[in-house]
Amino acid sequence: MQNLVHHQLKLCPYQAGQILTLFPKFPPQKRPKGDFGIKFNCENGGPVPDHVTDAIHKITTEISSYSICRDINVDTGIIGHHEFDVDGMGKYIVDVIDSVEDYVELMKTIFDFPTLRILIDSMHGATGPYVSTIFNDLLGCVGTDLLRTVPKPDFGGCYPDPNLTYAKDLVDRMRVGEVDMGAAFDGDGDRNMILGKSAFFVCPSDSLAVIANYIDCIPYFKNINVAEKDGIWALLAWLQILAVKRKSVEEIVKEHWAEYGRNVFTRYDYENVESGGANLLMTFLEASMNASKGKELSANGVTYKVAHTDNFEYTDPVDGSVAKKQGLRVLFEDGSRLVFRLSVATIRFYVDSYVSPHDTNKLYSSAQIVVKVEEAHLVQAPVQTARHQGTTRGLQGSEIKDQ
Repeated sequence: MQNLVHHQLKLCPYQAGQILTLFPKFPPQKRPKGDFGIKFNCENGGPVPDHVTDAIHKITTEISSYSICRDINVDTGIIGHHEFDVDGMGKYIVDVIDSVEDYVELMKTIFDFPTLRILIDSMHGATGPYVSTIFNDLLGCVGTDLLRTVPKPDFGGCYPDPNLTYAKDLVDRMRVGEVDMGAAFDGDGDRNMILGKSAFFVCPSDSLAVIANYIDCIPYFKNINVAEKDGIWALLAWLQILAVKRKSVEEIVKEHWAEYGRNVFTRYDYENVESGGANLLMTFLEASMNASKGKELSANGVTYKVAHTDNFEYTDPVDGSVAKKQGLRVLFEDGSRLVFRLSVATIRFYVDSYVSPHDTNKLYSSAQIVVKVEEAHLVQAPVQTARHQGTTRGLQGSEIKDQ
């Protein structure tokens, strides 16, 4: 959508786009009730800012009637241009395009595609056709190195979350040590997992930091605005960095840790939560965390001091638009943080623990070992506080998944 709306304004008349969507992480049998929606992207290719959605909502409250034209039939399986004359409305135009072709052409202007053996798991999600075109047709990857690239409505019965648990087949093949790099994508392709040789795991926080640190390795980057999360873009950025630096994934990441320190990340999903209780919990969390500034949270003999709390707002550096209420954040003095987000029928609890470059005991330990240590400390502190104050009612009956 970003490519169609933002990067082709000179070639086509699209100034905005809508995507009809189901919550992409859930197979049909597990989707929350009433799960359906519309994503609306504006002229910069990214989600519309709050003031636009607020204006749209206001208009919906003033609609007194609407009309349906039942005689427009378009075969969306055939690429082409269609025009219809609608009485009282004028000309109605439908363009059926190949989004894969447009996306690949854009990527070719951003990256110099390197030659490297890589394993990719699309988890039967939306990235499959893009992965096949870029990595099989252009880069010559063999078909057996591209896993689950056929999109399926039920994701083939799998849980399309790119982590060490749900992309196990990819992880097991990477552990053999014959492949330089591995990657997996979630159902709609915005999130990804990066692995180095022998299944060296790159934490999402570190992955983003490495790309930002080596952004000069990516040609033409100054001409591109990444307005949406894009897992394939992130993978191509990594490949470009590897090609320029002539080092392995593990070498690049460990050099990054030695200079900047390390972020260890984990996430807990509380799924199928009751909306009333979940909203009550989030309201209480926001009030209680704002009162915790300067206080200390302790668990298992380790203490973290709260430096700052907020309900995160993001200001777009390009157009100045502001996206509000993006997540409740608790920031600690040592650089660690907790984030709570309510999404559809799921409360997501993110834990991002910072390891100083001077802490050599943890710096080069496996991610799984460090996560277990941090879970015993940083995760338990706010959980114990919430339990003591009786504020976990919104999570009762929910399914908990450790990401």
